[in-house]
Amino acid sequence: MLERFLEQQAAVCAALLDRKLRKGANDVHTLSEGDITAAEDLVKLLGPVKSVTTIMCEEEQPTVSMIAPLQAKLLENFTISEEDSTLVSEIKQIMAQELGQRYVDVKQILHTASALDARFKKLPFLNEEERDATFQCLIHEAAELWDQKPHCTPTASSSH
Repeated sequence: MLERFLEQQAAVCAALLDRKLRKGANDVHTLSEGDITAAEDLVKLLGPVKSVTTIMCEEEQPTVSMIAPLQAKLLENFTISEEDSTLVSEIKQIMAQELGQRYVDVKQILHTASALDARFKKLPFLNEEERDATFQCLIHEAAELWDQKPHCTPTASSSH
């Protein structure tokens, strides 16, 4: 909505200044330059959120393996930098805090799912320690499954 407003800002201002449309209202309230700058900053900040939403919505069958990489990308986007305005810094802090609290209880499952997905198998969104822990967990789970499986011994096939 902000993005659309910024695109149509000239038309909105023209409509606000048109006496026929104001219908007797004497005061015209418009956004200040600071308000416009804040709106532009918000559109820029929320761009990756829009992209992630679009990715997930356009997937025919979105998979759980996408969650951790996309969450990591958003958290990276919400890292505060020196050139951020006070407003943007505050919003980044709140969004990072809220997003960081999501999926904590299933983090290992998400990492495992991503490791098993060919698109994310090297887990580039994790640090080395998390990556190693995920691969060790996968190896452990595979070994447990192997131990549970009844093993077939190869038999010589008899030809008839």
